[in-house]
Order: sequence, then structure tokens, then C-alpha cells
Amino acid sequence: MNKIPILLALLLLFLGCASSGKNKPAEDVQSNAKPQNADAYLDSAVEYLEKAITLKPDLADELYETIVKIYFLRNEEEKAFEYALKIMVSRLDAEELAEKSADIAEIYHFELKNYEKAIEYYKKAIELEPDDATLHNNLGFAYIKRQDWDKALECAKKIIDLKESLEPAYAYHIMAISYAGKKEYDKSLEYYDKSIEYFKNFLTYESDVAEMYSDMSNIYEAKGDKEKAMDFKEKAKNFKFHPRIFPEKP
Repeated sequence: MNKIPILLALLLLFLGCASSGKNKPAEDVQSNAKPQNADAYLDSAVEYLEKAITLKPDLADELYETIVKIYFLRNEEEKAFEYALKIMVSRLDAEELAEKSADIAEIYHFELKNYEKAIEYYKKAIELEPDDATLHNNLGFAYIKRQDWDKALECAKKIIDLKESLEPAYAYHIMAISYAGKKEYDKSLEYYDKSIEYFKNFLTYESDVAEMYSDMSNIYEAKGDKEKAMDFKEKAKNFKFHPRIFPEKP
């Protein structure tokens, strides 16, 4: 085993020395070890630990645990959580990993904002449950975050094919955003209208409708229709459900 990356990481972490510095005056080395340089040393430690993991994958858990501690030391809880998640994933067998793929995907998607990894795990989850509309919905929105409009549209069409109760509203929303991303504004507005009409039948989706009105305002702005842009901006600001107007479906 090549122990150099591990040893370098430990030296950087605990001795705070990025290079030997033997030709430097003692006071210079002392200066470089001051707390304001700690982040640079910790960055280098993580870099060497990552290299060590590629050289010795069977030590990945232990090395990832060290990286987690480094990020906690730096108060970077999100990064620490990301590496803790890697440890959890590495300890699951294939069957367990498949069963937990949806949960892992949601963590990457909504907590860590790592959309590439979210897509990877949504796909694994869909292999296990191909008719789960929520998985296709979340995958579609992850593709939107990556601005992969065509892939997002594929997800939306799959959701519609599954014909689940509320999911078409989300499918139309995915299509509206994707067509806007492709600068097909008329199609986008068409699907915003469809999504809003669907959501209006459910009293708990006020924020979704307000957000869509805001998006439509931006689209009309892009089309140069300032009057409609302002109109929809006001709708987004003032929108409130009224039960007598939008009764909940039985």
C-alpha cells in the first residue's frame, strides 16, 4: 500500500505543514502555522485523504470519517453530511442500497443540492419501482436544476402516462419550466395554465400557484409583454385560495 497520501494528510492536519520548509527561517514556519492558514491546511488534508481513498478503497470508511471530522471542525455541516452519506452508502449491500435509493436521492436533491448524484439515485430507485410517479417527478425537477430540458420533458410525459391523481399538475409544471428553458414561451405558458388549473382544486398548494404566476410574469417579460408581466406579478403577490371558489375534490 502507498501510505504517502495518508501520511501527508495527517501531517497537514495535525502538524499544519504544507511543505517541509527546512530552508525557511523558523519564524516564517511559525507564521505559516497561524490559525488564519488553518483552512488551507485542512483543504490540503482533504485532498490527500481523497487520493488515499483512490489508492486504498478498503480504507474508505475510515478515511471518510476523518474528512467528516475535518468539515465539522470547519463548521461546514453540509460537507460533513455529504461525506457521512458516502460512508452510509458504502456500508449498504446491493439490496439495501436499492431499497434506500429514493431516500438517498432526496438527500442529495433537497439537502445537499447535488443534482448529479440525486439523478443517479433516482434512476436506481426507479429501476426498483418504475411506476412510482413521485420518483419520476423528483427526477424531472433534478434534471431542471441541471437545465437538461429534454430529459425533464421525458419525465413529465412518463408521469402523465401513469395517471396518478395530483402528479399531472407537477408534470405540467415540469413541462412549463422546461419549455421556458428552451425559449418556447407559448408552450410554456400553456402548461403553466394547465398546472395552475389543476392545483386550484387542492387547497394546500397556494405557494405552488403563486410561484407559477411569478414564473409566468418572467416569461411575459421575456416576450416583451410588460403589461401582462405586471399583471401576473400582481397575481403572484396577491393570490389566495378561496374554498368556495376552489372546492377540494372528493
